[in-house]
Amino acid sequence: LSSCSKPFCSKNSIIVLGSALGSVFGSASVTFIFSDERKISFRLFSNSVNILSSCNCKVSLISLFGSSTAVIFKFSNSFIIKLLYFFRSILRLPINNYTNSEQDIIGYVLNYFKQIFRLEGLNYNFNSSLEYQHTKDIKIFISLHNETIDINISDKLRDIYEKSRKQLTYIQQQMITSNRHPDNLQLSIMQANISKVLIDSNLGDNKTSLFFPAGRTFLVSLQRNLFNTISVMNADSKFPSIDTLILWFGQQYQNAIDTFNIHANSDSLNENQRSLAVNFDNISLKILKGHFINDGLGGFINQASGLVRPWQSSSGQQEFLPIYLVLRNYILTYKFGDLLVEEPEAHLFPSAQKALTELLIYVTNVTNGNSLNITTHSPYILTVLNNLILANDVKDKQTIFDKDLLVPFEEIRAYNIIDGLAQDLRDTENRLIIAENLDKVSEQTALDFDKLLDLKYE
Repeated sequence: LSSCSKPFCSKNSIIVLGSALGSVFGSASVTFIFSDERKISFRLFSNSVNILSSCNCKVSLISLFGSSTAVIFKFSNSFIIKLLYFFRSILRLPINNYTNSEQDIIGYVLNYFKQIFRLEGLNYNFNSSLEYQHTKDIKIFISLHNETIDINISDKLRDIYEKSRKQLTYIQQQMITSNRHPDNLQLSIMQANISKVLIDSNLGDNKTSLFFPAGRTFLVSLQRNLFNTISVMNADSKFPSIDTLILWFGQQYQNAIDTFNIHANSDSLNENQRSLAVNFDNISLKILKGHFINDGLGGFINQASGLVRPWQSSSGQQEFLPIYLVLRNYILTYKFGDLLVEEPEAHLFPSAQKALTELLIYVTNVTNGNSLNITTHSPYILTVLNNLILANDVKDKQTIFDKDLLVPFEEIRAYNIIDGLAQDLRDTENRLIIAENLDKVSEQTALDFDKLLDLKYE
């Protein structure tokens, strides 16, 4: 990764694009510079309630009402949360893959970027730049210019990468020379050393970033094991490719189905896991309206009206089932990290949106994950969060919400994106999110209704 000491954008504007849940270790920012010289910077958060990088917040939300187009990229909530997922995924890559050459890592990162944003095979001729700031001196820059994508890093990050890779290479060589440990133990020792190096370098330990893409109903209509087949098809240019993030999430969904019976057996779980599973299932029941049963052929939802195959269930059940299974697998396997969820409200009644918001908060709190990142168009989600914020403010008096559902206002970031600008939705005086800004249409609809009533009775 070539060194770059000069950032693309020197303006230190602080704009947070969203509100999310999780815990955060510091602050990070992303700056977008488009070909028309528009500059938009975002301060992100990750170890608290947050939706965009690392700080002292746990929940972050991105709400989009209006957008602007930057050549090939639609400047939208989906674009932003995918950028966050991309940068968080590659930040520790050169250290985790210390045995790979610099050229191989750069090639992987660029291909990964093309996959996520579906640039494969496109002739793109535009100028755009992206800057990711993990801390003040740790930055990653990506520029797109005349069909070329370049990646650069700050001097500080380059220094961290070089020293860490040399240190890990030395440790590995010493272990090989001494020949005191079997191969499987050497691997475990190196993983422990990688974790220590990452923590010492202020990049943070390895955490799982779990992305829940929009369009989840598509998954349940596919037959079991099809996602691995599609993965092979995607490698063949003769076949049209499926969205990479949908494919990856589909494979996690398939794995969650395959291992469901193992985790469903209470004898295989410890006491803490059983408690987590019971609470998780109780909240999920309000959304799924039934219990999932895996018969090895795609499963059933056992609901009040009887057994129904997932692909024959309601659109709301089809939307939630992949979230339910992947999240359940997540909390029972202790692979905690960042959660990034696109439009959790899709196809759900307002009551189910409430339950899903509480479920995501519950998972984030009990796992002490890095962050929960949400993009949404739903004012209901913000209203639910307001209740959980208020409940935390009066936690010594209230008995309405369980302690694992409470959200400190300090750990929330909420923003509305309108025509490329970020509007902070937090009311710091009243310690709430201004949900009304996301529901202007209801206000306008009510005004139109009143005018029509006046005409009717004049």
